Amino acid sequence: MNQNQTGVWMDGTEAFILNINESGRSVKHILSGIETHVRFKGEGKEYTRVGNVYIDPEKKHENRRQQQEETYFEKIAHELSDVEDFIVFGPAQMKTHFSKWAKEHREIREKLSACLTISKLTENQMFAFIQDHYTKN
Repeated sequence: MNQNQTGVWMDGTEAFILNINESGRSVKHILSGIETHVRFKGEGKEYTRVGNVYIDPEKKHENRRQQQEETYFEKIAHELSDVEDFIVFGPAQMKTHFSKWAKEHREIREKLSACLTISKLTENQMFAFIQDHYTKN
């Protein structure tokens, strides 16, 4: 058995960083802080008019979302600074976004060993998944 087994379960709202080592198991929980689009009653126009200029609020929302994702990924990477390697898994596309982000950051890219799709799990199921992955590989 590998001495240190680390996995990150993540989706767009939260991440769980799970670590198994000789002294036991630990979990760190990180909230993403990524806003979802809220529709207001009567909202329907694609553009907002300010004077003679039309503004696309979707661009502003997308830029804000990208900044929030970057902050979310940096929080996760900071928590992984002491591990040798880890896997990332989850149900949504956020794990793929994180994997692509990690490839652009050398200090985390070298540690990422797998990006896997799996549905929502309980904490015990997450630990079992990590142990199973490291046992098979």
